[in-house]
Amino acid sequence: MRKLLAALGLLGGVWASNVTATILSYDVTVTSGDWLIGDLKPFGVASQPSFSGTLKVNNAYSDGTALVGFNMVTGSQTWTEKSLASSNAASFSFNSAGNLSNFGIVFGNVMTDSLAINSSGFSLTESKTNTTTGQYLAYGVACSGCVSFTPTRPSQV
Repeated sequence: MRKLLAALGLLGGVWASNVTATILSYDVTVTSGDWLIGDLKPFGVASQPSFSGTLKVNNAYSDGTALVGFNMVTGSQTWTEKSLASSNAASFSFNSAGNLSNFGIVFGNVMTDSLAINSSGFSLTESKTNTTTGQYLAYGVACSGCVSFTPTRPSQV
């Protein structure tokens, strides 16, 4: 029995070494004709904002470790993969061909400044305290059905 288990372990290692992960690159666009916008706009964004950025993921993973690269500018704030809230603040799904089918990512701190983006929705918040009055101010914009992502050229890892 031990020999059988050892042989299966060896074969498992051989199969795993033949798997090639792929870094997938996507252009991400956020546009909406129906923004939910408060009186205060985060990071100085326009009243009807439009955002674009890039997303790079490793299709060998489905959590935050899959996030290889991200870049999106929202007004005065730039979000990158280093802004990821935590490794469990992202999830990725890939179809049978290995292409990205769904994702959800939270950048920053949801209690202060954050960007939450998924396959179809977007939320951007900025929090400040008025230094004169001490009043807490929350700035925000959000949309639903407003995110699109299209593949760019993949590369092998």
